[in-house]
Amino acid sequence: MAIPQAILFIDEDYLKRFSTINGSVDPTFLEPKIIVAQDIWIQELLGSNLYEKLQKLIQTGDILLAANVDYRNLLEKRVMSTTLHWSLVEILPDCLYKINNGSLSTFSSEDSTAITRGELDRLIETERDKAQFYSERLISYLCANSSKFPEYSVQVTSDQMCPTKSSIYYEGGMEIG
Repeated sequence: MAIPQAILFIDEDYLKRFSTINGSVDPTFLEPKIIVAQDIWIQELLGSNLYEKLQKLIQTGDILLAANVDYRNLLEKRVMSTTLHWSLVEILPDCLYKINNGSLSTFSSEDSTAITRGELDRLIETERDKAQFYSERLISYLCANSSKFPEYSVQVTSDQMCPTKSSIYYEGGMEIG
């Protein structure tokens, strides 16, 4: 059975260009984390209808058509930066720990020193703060421009996600707002 090609809002090059991820990091390590970030965080922000609309426009190449300039601007000016930082939140924990042949171990190379768990947690929280900032900007933009994106306000079915339309800041595992 063939595995369907994932439709990503950002690619490996974008991720490496706008983050501290080294160019030598294997793309097969990055792509699953981008998919998870999109499925969990971005779909929650956009709602399933707008999320799927953007994916369809990307898949067909119609995102580049003049008629879809609002969707292209949404993608390029809001969704991509938000996806970048949520992807890093998903990527960072797995950079320190690896599962190899049934064991869980820390990873380090000959010419580097692995960071501590505390340092990793600080990096993750820094990226989470950035991701929440960009998420807030995305929510504000969508609320102010909802007439441009009818999928944002369409009623969802029971197997779809409603878009988040209020603050998503989390503090200590609890939502504030």
